[in-house]
Formats: sequence, structure tokens, C-alpha cells
Amino acid sequence: MAVDFDSLVLGPCMGVFGEGGPVLYTPPGGGAAVPLVAVFDDVHHQVVFDGDGAPVSANRAALGVQLSQFSPGAGPVQDGRVTLRGQSFIVDDVEPDGIGHAILRLRLTS
Repeated sequence: MAVDFDSLVLGPCMGVFGEGGPVLYTPPGGGAAVPLVAVFDDVHHQVVFDGDGAPVSANRAALGVQLSQFSPGAGPVQDGRVTLRGQSFIVDDVEPDGIGHAILRLRLTS
């Protein structure tokens, strides 16, 4: 028996925790913007420098997205753009989890 993880888990999670006002994803090179309901977060990263090995902490913007919100074959990719909360970001990396969700690692544009 297959479990529809997208509608049973991801959809309700986006409904509770997601922002929809508005979050827009635009593919690299332009094209039609895709309106999304997504979960925005500042994710903690620990960076270790080679010099003395002392850990340095930083926060980095990330966006959790439900891949079914995109047209088939047109999911988020590196260098896409995300606009939310009045700010514009570039997608540095896309980390799909294999069950219909992906984390977009974001970089604030200047």
C-alpha cells in the first residue's frame, strides 16, 4: 500500500507552517513566477576554518518547498530567484529529500 506523503503530510504542514503572502519563485533566465506556500527559516550552520580550527557559527536563509507546487519537470533549481517578505534571494542549492519536499538554500541579493 503506497502512502500519499505529499497530501497526507507535506500539504498539511505547509498549510500550518507555510507563508503564502506572497512567496514567488522565478526560474533562472526569467519566465513565469510560481506562487508558493513555503516555510522560511534561518538555518544554523557551523563553519570551521582551517587556520586554528575554531568553529564559527552563522545563520543562512532557507526555504522549505513542496515540490508538487511546481509544474512537472520545472522544479526549483540553482540560480533561481525567490521573493518573499519584501526581499529578493538567489537559490544557491536545492536539497530534495526524496519524498516530495526540498530545502532551498538562499543568498540575499544586493
